[in-house]
Amino acid sequence: MKYTIEGFNQEEVLKLGNLDIVDLIILRWIVDFEPNMTKKEIDGETYFWVNYQSLLEALPILNIKKLALYRRLEKMCSVEILKHKNVKDRGNYSYYAFGKEYKKLVSSKIKDASSTIEPNILEDRTLISSTIEQNNSSIKEINLLNNSKEKYKKEIFDDKLFTKFWDAYPRKVSKGNAEKWFTKNKPSEELVNTMVEKISLLKNTEQWKNNNGQYIPYPTTWLNAKGWEDEITESSNLVQEEGCPLKKVGNGAFQL
Repeated sequence: MKYTIEGFNQEEVLKLGNLDIVDLIILRWIVDFEPNMTKKEIDGETYFWVNYQSLLEALPILNIKKLALYRRLEKMCSVEILKHKNVKDRGNYSYYAFGKEYKKLVSSKIKDASSTIEPNILEDRTLISSTIEQNNSSIKEINLLNNSKEKYKKEIFDDKLFTKFWDAYPRKVSKGNAEKWFTKNKPSEELVNTMVEKISLLKNTEQWKNNNGQYIPYPTTWLNAKGWEDEITESSNLVQEEGCPLKKVGNGAFQL
């Protein structure tokens, strides 16, 4: 029997029950990218946010939908490989942590022709290259993971920058579409700061204030139209509030 599958102890995997190679590929991806994921302290323990869409886009070979992915993650939670917390913060977010059974998959001594390795969770991230037998199937597994890593690095966006934009934008609708825009366009920190400054100005215009913000564009509509490049003129009926001084800078435009 091949000792490791995706870097995990096959014998220990079999003991846990109804897990298959798809589950292990998903777990492998989570382990490799966990250092780059958004973290949150929950009940005194660090959890990480798993972006289902990013995972599925990085591993199209799985050919599964979000619901199927969620069920597989819950299956891993049921055997205590993972732990799951649902966080509600302007939307629902699934945060995970490694469960007590996870260590059994990676902490047993793995023997090869020349050495014995006893990895922990951190060392496990390099386990594929140092322990998987170099047969044809293993090489294919490694190439799949390497390609997935490169695609993930290219497609992931800076979650902190998106959060900064989302917190500033007053109309909280179609968040997923706005996230897709950030994923595709990858705006710089400087550009996001420009957006936030313009949003602060626009919040004081009659157009954005009237009817409880009825005429504020959807976030993605505003992003696609490059709303941060629009000028605010006197015709925009900009309203000055106490504590928010505005200064005319020429050509009928204002700035904070």
